[in-house]
Amino acid sequence: MSSGQTRKRVLIGACALIVLAIAGVIAEPTGVVRGWLAGDRFFGDRPTRFWIEQLQDGPAEREAARTALEKGDADSAAMLVDILKQSGGAKGVELRWSAIEMLAKKGVSGPEVQEALLVAVKDADPLVQSVAAGALAKTGTPADRAVPALIELLPTQHSVIASRTLSEYRSEAEPAIPALIELLSDASQPTEARWNAARTLGKVGPKGASAVKALVTASRDPEPTIREHSVEAIGDIGPAAAPEGLPALVAALSDEYFKARRDAVRSMGYIGELSRPHLAEIRRLLNDPEEIVRTAARTAIKAIDPDAELPPENPAAQQPNLGNSTPQAQ
Repeated sequence: MSSGQTRKRVLIGACALIVLAIAGVIAEPTGVVRGWLAGDRFFGDRPTRFWIEQLQDGPAEREAARTALEKGDADSAAMLVDILKQSGGAKGVELRWSAIEMLAKKGVSGPEVQEALLVAVKDADPLVQSVAAGALAKTGTPADRAVPALIELLPTQHSVIASRTLSEYRSEAEPAIPALIELLSDASQPTEARWNAARTLGKVGPKGASAVKALVTASRDPEPTIREHSVEAIGDIGPAAAPEGLPALVAALSDEYFKARRDAVRSMGYIGELSRPHLAEIRRLLNDPEEIVRTAARTAIKAIDPDAELPPENPAAQQPNLGNSTPQAQ
């Protein structure tokens, strides 16, 4: 055999080995070599591509991957962020919201996690947007970053989740008050969106006093759940709401919707001493046909006047029907 033929055979053999090596790397189920060559992040000695493949595999593989990622340490949170970043486009929607759900469940914090969620709030997919918005407070995203992002979502289909997440920021959600008032006051908006806006205004606490006028107006809304949560919010704001809010609460003691009566009297208890001139109106609810209203009235009276004497509880209390005791169909 000539030297030329020998070199040719050696070259062919080397090429075959290279092809086999490449095939082995491609077929290798853990993707470790591919991940290492691509510069992937690793968790549990496995690269990002491995976890992405597992989360897209059969039910058993998906469950095993979720369990490992949810129970893992800080490295698993970093992996979830990497999965979120690498699963763009329509095909990666389920991966993105799944990664966000796991991050929220873990409750991990940190700049990388928070930045990834703030990007996801602007995702092209509505479900990813919604899940990301709900995860902001759970992952400790600072109010100065989260609140502006949530305000942008209030006029959208995500108004309910945006309101509820804002409520978790309590007084730090104060910058959202104008947008929440606008949402509450817009009768064209869905009822659920409006009563959640009212509820969140209350969760801002004393800093929400500028919303009392809008809440008083909403306490007369045709929708019972909006009335209920508006009077609740007045009480959550507390004594700062008393000048404008107390007359609305007194009026709501006669509301046809029993939960509005309950929340009105409960709010008067939260306001405390300033409600003392209205104890006679509150006492009338000790005979309300609804037990939760009677209980709330007793609690409110004690909060306003700890020395007040109360009659024995009357489980059979009745009074003329005040109207519908159930909210209108939503």
